[in-house]
Amino acid sequence: MSKLRLINTLFFTGFLLLTMGCKRKPQDVGSTEEPVDTTKLSALAPEVSAHLAEKAIVADQLVFEVPSPDSRYIALGLDSTVRFGPGDEMWPDELPSNWYGVRNRNILFLYDPSADTLHKLAECEEVVNLYDRETSQPVQPERKDKLGAVMWSPDGKNLLLLRDRISDGVSDQDVLIFSLGEEEPGFLDLFGVWRQLMKTYPGTKGTRVEEIGWATEATIRIVLSMRGMPSARHEFIFDAQNGKVLSAKKMNST
Repeated sequence: MSKLRLINTLFFTGFLLLTMGCKRKPQDVGSTEEPVDTTKLSALAPEVSAHLAEKAIVADQLVFEVPSPDSRYIALGLDSTVRFGPGDEMWPDELPSNWYGVRNRNILFLYDPSADTLHKLAECEEVVNLYDRETSQPVQPERKDKLGAVMWSPDGKNLLLLRDRISDGVSDQDVLIFSLGEEEPGFLDLFGVWRQLMKTYPGTKGTRVEEIGWATEATIRIVLSMRGMPSARHEFIFDAQNGKVLSAKKMNST
């Protein structure tokens, strides 16, 4: 198979999987990237799990469940991971038989246990990656779009969501702020920060979130490092209302 034909096949495969899906039981899949996960897992009450199961949300697909400070709401992170390969419905014959694919999709829900209502707040892009079956290594640059962290503000009125992405070997992040009672989320100006850091450290592979959290009810603190240069750490304080940077400083190497 020529290189051009193989590349075209990979793109065609990804398009088919994203538009039509594939049918196979989810399986545990290893990752070559370190997880950016600053959430804390909490056990759901049996009756809550039963209600969620009626809505097709089961425990083995939840990556986190984070209750609000007053326990009125629960932020739920759903990870729908599917592994597939030769012999499956959507596997093209042109692809090597010693490869397999993994499809990932992350969704953030807000659940109200007292009313038994479920509201989808955000969803990451559905991503398909291909791997060598013998080594479990990717056969092309991996892509990722996943939930990294979800945190309630101290007053329980706002919910912070970190989305972590990798594309073409370069990583970046989004931070969304959901306010109860408002339809659209706000965004922190992480792209402006990312662009400046990439100019400061040319040749690096993007940013990594080292620390993230609410500094106060109105501000968010984020520590970013550069991939491949972990000593390059910078702290940023953002205004949670308008998303702008309030302060920035380079942190001393440890």
